[in-house]
Parts: sequence; C-alpha cells; structure tokens
Amino acid sequence: MAVNKSKFHGAFVVNRCVDLHAIDATPLICAQVGGSRSTAGWVVGITALGTGCMQPFLGYPLKHYRLKTLMLMLCGFNFIGWVLYALGDLSGSLATILVARVITGLAGGPTWLSTYVARSTSTELRSHYMQYVSLSVGFGYGIGPFIGGALYAICSSLDLDGKVFNKYTSPGWLWAGFAIVVAALLQTFTAVWKSVAGTTSRRWRGLKI
Repeated sequence: MAVNKSKFHGAFVVNRCVDLHAIDATPLICAQVGGSRSTAGWVVGITALGTGCMQPFLGYPLKHYRLKTLMLMLCGFNFIGWVLYALGDLSGSLATILVARVITGLAGGPTWLSTYVARSTSTELRSHYMQYVSLSVGFGYGIGPFIGGALYAICSSLDLDGKVFNKYTSPGWLWAGFAIVVAALLQTFTAVWKSVAGTTSRRWRGLKI
C-alpha cells in the first residue's frame, strides 16, 4: 500500500520547523536567566545530545508498540519540552531551559520519519519517499531560524516584554503549538498497517506501524 505523498509530506514538514532558532536566541535568553555566552553552546548542543542518548533505547518500544502511537506520544513530550522552554524566563533558571532542551531532544530527531518510511513503503518506493524526508528536514532547519528571528522582531516592535511571553520565549510557545498541529496531522494522515507492503524478510513480520 503506497503512501499518499502529498499527505505524507504535509504531515512531516511542519515537524522539522522547530529548532535552529535557538542558535541565534540562546546567548540572549541565557543572559536573561543569569547564564553566560560560554553556556549558550550547552543549550544548543544538549538537544542533539538528548537525541543521541535516546537511540540505543529505541529497539524495545519499536518492537512492541505501534509507531504511530509512539510518534503521538513524542509529540506530547515535545509539547511539554517547549512549554517548559517558554517558561524559562519566568523561572529565572538556566536549568529549566537545559531540561526543556533535553526533553525536546529525547522526543525529536528525524529518526522517526525514516523509520515510518522504512516500515510503510515497499523497497521500490523507499528511496523516493526518503527524498521527502530529506526535503522536510532541510526545509524545517532552513525556515526555523527565520521564524525565530521574525518573532523576535515582532515582539520587540510591539514591546511584548512580559515574563511569560516575550521576544525570547515566543518561539517556545509557537513550537508548542506546532507540536499540537503535528499530532493532529499524524492522527489524520498517518496510516496503520499490520504488515509492511513489499517486504518479505522475516525480521519485518509482526512489526507494528
């Protein structure tokens, strides 16, 4: 059963418009909570560290739970992480932002996109849909900093400087909203199969999409 490519692309491209705004905003938000520019690198890199630490533990849940269910759960963790990030200025604690970035790292990364393609397409179509994954990742990483910069400029021009919502925390609230949108897209467009189309290898049989 082939994946409808327009629905597939639409469901995942939003998911990658999330993270690189932190590279520009990190030194500023770190300064807001008493951190230094030397700690800004930790705030940026710790998300990737969280993603990397998650990889060795993916085997069990991928074998015992439907991938769609796991992705919806991860959207929930992403939502929690970004809300916590957005509340970092209110808390006045650098630790709050670091924990938030770890959570988004554990719940993020393009691994799930690739796994979905591998399980839901035939070997003949797999490379075709992997191109959509690459396009989604590149598009998201490209537009993410632009959106973050635009939010910074808009909030500055409107003098939005509250502790909960300001030019530093607005991206966190937006990405939290994106997590809800992504969950809705996944729930609507992500198909569930009992078996993988076009695969004959025993190692694929019984895997839950």
